[in-house]
Amino acid sequence: MDLVILGAWFGEGIGGRSGTPSHFLLGVPAPAAEGSSFGDRWQSFAKVGTGYTYQELSTLQYRMSGHWKTWDRARPPRFIELTPVAELPDVYVNPKECGIVLELRASSIEPSDK
Repeated sequence: MDLVILGAWFGEGIGGRSGTPSHFLLGVPAPAAEGSSFGDRWQSFAKVGTGYTYQELSTLQYRMSGHWKTWDRARPPRFIELTPVAELPDVYVNPKECGIVLELRASSIEPSDK
């Protein structure tokens, strides 16, 4: 499944992921409303934090640096629709400015109560 990076959480603890975007909020384009274009709105779908190497993570971080914006709880980005149980990411990115697609492969999809 191809999903677009919408946001990220900073890694915690010690090691190569600490203090940098290392877990990603992924999403799909939401159906276009009347008067809007494809890709104007995005629906969150999954959170991923494993399955890539440190080199792949480093490349993602480099390509997205300068595009991250701090998630403001009082004024969240209008173009991202979070699922009701979604955790709020630390930062977000507008896919129209920096659209990076990740290929997600899974044998199953499990719902989360987080």
